[in-house]
Amino acid sequence: MESDSAHLQRLRKLFEEAPIREHDDLEWVSCGDGVAEVRLPFKPSLTQGLGVVHGGMVGLAADTAGWFAAASVYPQGLVTTAEYKINLLTGASGDLLATGRVVRQGRNLITCQLEVVDADNKLIAVGIGTYACIGDRRDR
Repeated sequence: MESDSAHLQRLRKLFEEAPIREHDDLEWVSCGDGVAEVRLPFKPSLTQGLGVVHGGMVGLAADTAGWFAAASVYPQGLVTTAEYKINLLTGASGDLLATGRVVRQGRNLITCQLEVVDADNKLIAVGIGTYACIGDRRDR
């Protein structure tokens, strides 16, 4: 089995090379031991008609943090999002920080708590994500 650092380096490369990143500016903050953080810098193109960050972008940041948190505890393969639920608590018009934290790791599923805060550490959204363990897909 590869070392934890090699696994986390592979995860960082997956983050940096993901095609979805062409449409957002998500930034890798940290990842390891079942916790991951990603930052979504504010830009006007991420807002909806009322000038706050679109809920879909909040969900994207939360799911990304959850995915990497889950993947960090599953070095024998990769995970895929099975489902996630986000409760949007208030609007935000600044940078966001999303955190995913593993709360349960089963044999086939990993469950994460998801939180998104603004630059003032105000809670913007909470949620839960479930990630399915899909085995060894290192060639992808």
